[in-house]
Amino acid sequence: MARQRTKEDLAKLVGSNIKRLRQSKGLSQEELAEMLFLSKNYISLLETGAKFPSAETLVKLSDALDVDCCVFFTDGSLIAKEVGRQVTMIIQSSVKEELDKILDPKDKQGNISR
Repeated sequence: MARQRTKEDLAKLVGSNIKRLRQSKGLSQEELAEMLFLSKNYISLLETGAKFPSAETLVKLSDALDVDCCVFFTDGSLIAKEVGRQVTMIIQSSVKEELDKILDPKDKQGNISR
């Protein structure tokens, strides 16, 4: 049975995702704070999990960082799995298209290609 997350666990998860996403956008805490009309200190408190953002702040963060709000509540392994799944689907689709070309030797004019 999975351990239930505490409020503190959730605050740390959300905070670490805010920090990771902010850094991936190349933003400092101060720059993000200015975008959201918040203090740099408050952004720091969010990122360390000392404070939990309100729903309104989560929406502002998601807009500023260009992500869905649900991303703040997922751990890296879930994100990595989803990215891996999407990459696998793209590769499979591409391979299927290439195989279809090889296995169907007729080109668009109905000529046999070799």
